[in-house]
Amino acid sequence: MTTDLQIQVIYPDKDLSDFVESFWMLANSSNTDKDISTLPDGRVDIIFSYSDTEPFNAMLMDLDRNCSSVIFTARTFSFAVSFKLLAVEYILDTSIANQGNLPVFLPNNFWDIKQSDLNPFETFVKKISEQIKSILQHKKIESRKKKLFDLIYSSNGAMTVKDLSDKSNWSSREIN
Repeated sequence: MTTDLQIQVIYPDKDLSDFVESFWMLANSSNTDKDISTLPDGRVDIIFSYSDTEPFNAMLMDLDRNCSSVIFTARTFSFAVSFKLLAVEYILDTSIANQGNLPVFLPNNFWDIKQSDLNPFETFVKKISEQIKSILQHKKIESRKKKLFDLIYSSNGAMTVKDLSDKSNWSSREIN
């Protein structure tokens, strides 16, 4: 059986692993819309996409709060970087608190990414990685925040706020 829905994932190098969970590509090269389901995954995504009916665009997607079903339209191609939560402050320099699980469309030429940068997928990953490293070289990462997020990810989110507070030297109030 052959499918026209393709997915590819590349994981970041060590320099980016505190901020980037993965880079991914999802393509529906068929002439038929596909039903897909999404699950909450604790990531914030920037998705670059285009289709036969929609122009190239970039959008910021906040944390999924619920499972959902969506239609992935025919002849649509999406390339994304999935960020860990530490990246929201240090790379994206934004808040997602009030985004409401809706996409925020980003300016044309966001991070100087063009449709021609998407293929091959490895070219996209390289260009996005270079952009992120360029942003990070000007940032001083607070060690307590890094420790806090390391604890959250290493426990798969299973630590209580009290345990996080005790191990990261932050008060529960600061964490909340």
